[in-house]
Amino acid sequence: LFTGKGREDIAIQALNLGANYYINKHGTPKTVYGELTHAITNSVKSAKAKGELKNNEELQRAIVANSPIGIATLAVGGNFLSANEAFCRILGYTVNELKKMSFKDITHPDYMEDSIQAVTKLNSGKIPFFSLEKKYIRKNGASIDGKVTVSVLQDQKGNPRIHIVKIEDITEQKQAQEKLKSERDMLDKITESMGAGLALIDKNYNIVWANKYLKKYNVISPEKKCYSTFAHLDSPCPDCGVTKIFKEKKPFDTHEFSFTDIEGKKRWAEIIASPITDKEGNIIAAAEISVDITEQKKAENQLRENEEHLRFKLEKMLSPDVEICEQDLANILDLPKLQGLMDNLYEVTKIASAIIDLNGNILVKTGWREICTKFHRANPQTLKNCLESDVELTRGVKPGEYKLYKCKNNLWDVSTPLILNGKHVANIFSGQFLLEDDKISSEFFAAQAEKYGFNKEEYLDAFKKVQRFNREKIEKTMHFNVKLSELISQLSLSNLKLTKAFAEQKTIEKKIRESERRWAVTLSS
Repeated sequence: LFTGKGREDIAIQALNLGANYYINKHGTPKTVYGELTHAITNSVKSAKAKGELKNNEELQRAIVANSPIGIATLAVGGNFLSANEAFCRILGYTVNELKKMSFKDITHPDYMEDSIQAVTKLNSGKIPFFSLEKKYIRKNGASIDGKVTVSVLQDQKGNPRIHIVKIEDITEQKQAQEKLKSERDMLDKITESMGAGLALIDKNYNIVWANKYLKKYNVISPEKKCYSTFAHLDSPCPDCGVTKIFKEKKPFDTHEFSFTDIEGKKRWAEIIASPITDKEGNIIAAAEISVDITEQKKAENQLRENEEHLRFKLEKMLSPDVEICEQDLANILDLPKLQGLMDNLYEVTKIASAIIDLNGNILVKTGWREICTKFHRANPQTLKNCLESDVELTRGVKPGEYKLYKCKNNLWDVSTPLILNGKHVANIFSGQFLLEDDKISSEFFAAQAEKYGFNKEEYLDAFKKVQRFNREKIEKTMHFNVKLSELISQLSLSNLKLTKAFAEQKTIEKKIRESERRWAVTLSS
């Protein structure tokens, strides 16, 4: 208002009606018009600023209204104040319906507690904003997945004034993630049930993905290359399947691979690598299937060692110039069956018997007398007598014959040789008895007790339990033992030759199976 009137009521009325300035004409023209110029300039600037502010506000409203992201404002108490079209579309409500609701009305019960806690922290000033992935309830009752970000607008005193809420509908994204997870879980289960690892490796040797089976034995890290993860090397493996797929363009590759697992144990795997291509046929990754063959390798190594050991032993046993040891005899003779046979024979004859090798080692025994087990073989001096009797006094007996002799501890024994492939390898004994026509007395054994330091009373009591047999019974028993020795010799030699042939056959079969397995792996890949 530019006026010459100085009335205060007119000035007040003009300012109330929207005038920015009140300028009185009183004064010099220079002063008055200078003040007027200043007022007009400021008014123009103010009008432009208001116009720009209005345009910005309209632009912001248009951006919010047309944004694909749902945007809404809420009072501090949680009630809706406004919402754009996207927010309404996501939840299925109109703006007017939302204005009558709180954020609690659209929050899924499973996420209510987390939402309330986050809003409480926001209002208290502990956090400037928060983001959550949560489920919402639409107007039609359906639940959707949403990603929400909530910030707070404060007044001049720093108190929360309104909440600004942004929501993205990520339902399809979540469903895709769940589908991908389900497919990967299924792939994990399939490959794990097959006992196989599966990894996708790119051209730079990065492990893009690995199944759970592989992770049981290796620490998978996106920062580490496959050769560093699996082989603990600084460069690609010499026989790398990934290199052959990408650089040599091979349709597949298979090789065996040894590695140390996370527990520090050495393991073996058979690796089958094949290319994965895009729609244009470009190789984008190598799929490596690894089958754990650790137990198979152990079994193969053990079988190889056993076969070599068995072949060596068989050749040694079948050689007429090589002495057969106790362990060899144990492998050749079916000791459990012989033990059962001799036990049955003892039930009929009541004569103690045994099979003893040429070094005095007892392979089979039955019916042994207490005087031998408790005294003669328990004392170093009398044990020496026993061993010398078993070895020295049985020498020189021809196949098909037997020898009756008194052992160095003064009991009778009778033996016949056990021949294997023309070699004398052991003796079949019957013994630890007295003959009916023996003139030996208990006083003799009493003196023997004193000589070797035995408890006389206990030793004589054991002596009284020693049985006496007539010579006819001993002869019949030894005729049986001679025939038994011949039978054992024949069967054992046949078993040896059969075992050798079987071992050679098993070696050939193993090589055939290995060849078939490799062809199967090749065809499968």
